[in-house]
Amino acid sequence: MIDTNRRSLFLAAGGLSVLAACKPVTPGGGGPRSTDQQPYGAFPDEPGEAHFKGSIKFDPKNICLVYLKIDAAKLASRHAYFAINAVAGDEVIWVKDRFAEMARGSWSTVKPIRENKDFVEFNFGSQQKIYFFIDNGDAVIFDDITPITFSPFSSKGGRPDYRKPDKPLLDKNFAFFSARMVQDKVAINPNLLYLENWFADKNGKVFDKNTPPENYSMDIHLKMQAYGTQDVRIPIIIDPDTGNGGHWRP
Repeated sequence: MIDTNRRSLFLAAGGLSVLAACKPVTPGGGGPRSTDQQPYGAFPDEPGEAHFKGSIKFDPKNICLVYLKIDAAKLASRHAYFAINAVAGDEVIWVKDRFAEMARGSWSTVKPIRENKDFVEFNFGSQQKIYFFIDNGDAVIFDDITPITFSPFSSKGGRPDYRKPDKPLLDKNFAFFSARMVQDKVAINPNLLYLENWFADKNGKVFDKNTPPENYSMDIHLKMQAYGTQDVRIPIIIDPDTGNGGHWRP
């Protein structure tokens, strides 16, 4: 099971926090991460197949969609879970159609298994595909180099106990992989992000009902266009806050 916690940052609407870095950056064309960047666990942009090296198979039965929109300096979010066999035709087109319905606030013929807002009960009980959509056009896009990271920190005070350095309160990421922007027709869509939950521990074992819950702090990295400019973007971090849960929530 997997749970997403939040550090204490600038609080935005919906139980989420947004942190704007002080130094703007100019957009790049993608590329390798910094050589001195260290992950908390495994890098989530590493392909899951490469990490597990065939020891387990990625066979998700569900797909999770996370809708995000920043409006008037506030962040709104919704997330919904579907059975993977509900996906008909091209997966990316199907996902975009569902996100359009989430933006309208109503479903057509395809109904989710469950849904919620503001990352409440943003949790998982099995392997899943996850898509994130930021509905702000060119004004806000995902970071093309480091879209997802994990940290040991939580708004609930969850951080490593330095008296017991071998027992941090939040777990390192060894479950989420393959983070990347989605290929949309002929180009990369900077508003659509893909992630896989392999639902596994650091030893490469898939979680089961006897696995103790694990808690994670997932950071979603965005870049917002600076006011009055077209070539300068301000880094933003979104930290979902769902409290201290288990390996069912990130």
